[in-house]
Amino acid sequence: MHDDNSMQYQDPLIVSGTITKKDFINHNRYHIKKFNRRVLLLSFILFMAYFVINSRNLNEDLLDWTFSIILGLIFALFFSSVLFLLAKLIIRLRAGKEYKSDQLLQNDITYIFSSEEIQQKIRKSSNYFEWHDFLIIYERPDMFQLYISRNKAILLPKNHFRSKAEEEKLKKLISENVSKEKVKFL
Repeated sequence: MHDDNSMQYQDPLIVSGTITKKDFINHNRYHIKKFNRRVLLLSFILFMAYFVINSRNLNEDLLDWTFSIILGLIFALFFSSVLFLLAKLIIRLRAGKEYKSDQLLQNDITYIFSSEEIQQKIRKSSNYFEWHDFLIIYERPDMFQLYISRNKAILLPKNHFRSKAEEEKLKKLISENVSKEKVKFL
């Protein structure tokens, strides 16, 4: 005799929906988050180095030098923050433009998850993935990202699931079929 939980995970999980522009922008934001942090840190260091080098020429007085370092910190923080915000705006605009140009992405997509494979259906087309095809899988607050290459991912917004139980079923399927090193759940 099988209990209800074991039967629940043997049935395929069907998730369907349309990726919105907001979903796609969030995916891009998550995708380059690490890059943005590096740019912010590097720009801060470069601006700070510029101010420190220029402040050496001022005066040998410790008070003047300390004041110029503090002023340099403020300016470096300001300029690197402006660059960071500008980068976020550019990414948002670029992602919105890319979303508009991708007609397939704007269609209803159905995914059928089983322990053997993942089937993706868009219009009259079907694609099949095996669990080992995924490089890394992230759970985000609003979506799952299943990367099949460095820059290409299957996006599963959490609002496409009919219940929390379906989200948990997907997480269980992922845990059972993908190595732990490739999975980053919340």
